[in-house]
Amino acid sequence: MVQWFIFYYYKGRCKEMTPTLKVGPHQNVCKQAVWALGNIAVSAEIRTDSITYGDSLEILPALCVLIYHMDINTLVNTVWVLSHLIDGIKEQIQMVIDSRAVPFLVSLLSHQEMKVQTAALRAVGNTVTGANEQTQVVLNCNVLSHFPNFLSHPKKKINKEAV
Repeated sequence: MVQWFIFYYYKGRCKEMTPTLKVGPHQNVCKQAVWALGNIAVSAEIRTDSITYGDSLEILPALCVLIYHMDINTLVNTVWVLSHLIDGIKEQIQMVIDSRAVPFLVSLLSHQEMKVQTAALRAVGNTVTGANEQTQVVLNCNVLSHFPNFLSHPKKKINKEAV
């Protein structure tokens, strides 16, 4: 219930969510804030007014901390939020590259949890849709070494995402 309140209350007001995203004694609130932000990022208005470039500048530092979170659901949701932020937007792809998050995102491709791998695969895939220089950053992180496992994976969804 709390996550729905956060989602509807903050829809279009991502900057105000940044303090909630900081890891602190209330881990459950942080987890739900990341969940809500993920839902905002995939909402129909994302390209118009939900998460702007300025909002991304505000929330990216918190997301770059949360990608190291030990809670699997928080980690998965954080990586999905990052993947949605950089979906086809070169300026935001560059922001994530500049934050030095890409090497860690690539390393998550070998995480033991499949849902972490799936989110990381999408985030890395969205990153390589940028400019040639942005794609080269991902290639320099040895991303191709992870793909034999994805291309031969029994789940078709993983195969499709890897291709």
